[in-house]
Amino acid sequence: MELVRSWEHSDGSSGLAGALAALVALDDAADVDRVVGFVSSMPTLPAVLEQLGIALAPGRHLIVRGSESAEEAVQLRRVLHLLPDDEIEALLRERRVHRETLLLLHEWAHTMGASHDPAEGFILSPRYDLGCAGFSDASRALLRAALAAGDPGAAPRVVPASTPAREPPARPVEPVTPAKPPSRERTVAANLNDVVRLFERTGDAERAWALLAPLAAREPTDARVQHWSCYLAFVRAQSATATQTACEAAAHLPGALPEVHLMLGDLAAAPAAPPRPGGAP
Repeated sequence: MELVRSWEHSDGSSGLAGALAALVALDDAADVDRVVGFVSSMPTLPAVLEQLGIALAPGRHLIVRGSESAEEAVQLRRVLHLLPDDEIEALLRERRVHRETLLLLHEWAHTMGASHDPAEGFILSPRYDLGCAGFSDASRALLRAALAAGDPGAAPRVVPASTPAREPPARPVEPVTPAKPPSRERTVAANLNDVVRLFERTGDAERAWALLAPLAAREPTDARVQHWSCYLAFVRAQSATATQTACEAAAHLPGALPEVHLMLGDLAAAPAAPPRPGGAP
């Protein structure tokens, strides 16, 4: 861990998406692997994990809510009223640690490019319960591949100098097989990673959108590309209609990330803009 510091931010009407945008603007993650922002807990803890955290996917920034729940404490004390107070406190602490650990791993996996597991009971399942534990086989395979390919937040490895060995005898020249061109998926992922890196480094949503726009036009059915179209429209404070159009297009795609639906919810909950002075439209 490099540094812990307080930050003044209220998730307010902009929700977790607004908190994430503020975190990116505050720290570009230029010299660290991940930047984690903590925001206050909700009065009632929801079962849907995406209401407790959000992350750039892929990226190096994530937000997690606090896991304190006064309502949970009241309910446990009512149900387990025969237990001593210290045992109830220990149980509450264990539940909170489990929830906080799982949420942090859940959002970290999103920053590595992993999506939700459709099955219940895993770290990347959409809903939380006390039985959630471990990554599914599919998620583990994806995370291993992402780490092997190079975590976008990882620091470059420094190889220590060593005494040069004698050169081996020259080998016969073998015919070179032409390399296969990269697949469409790898090309899209590389282009999207350029957008993410630019936005994380500069916090400039307009420049990031200028880089993303051609990719978004070419890949209208790619859920991650259209998720970023929605997110950048939200951060760029476009008109509510334009942002809603971008986010609805992303929300209807197979594999759409839950954050898109949260941003649509934030748009629906935001008050309408007041009319301009003088009756201008």
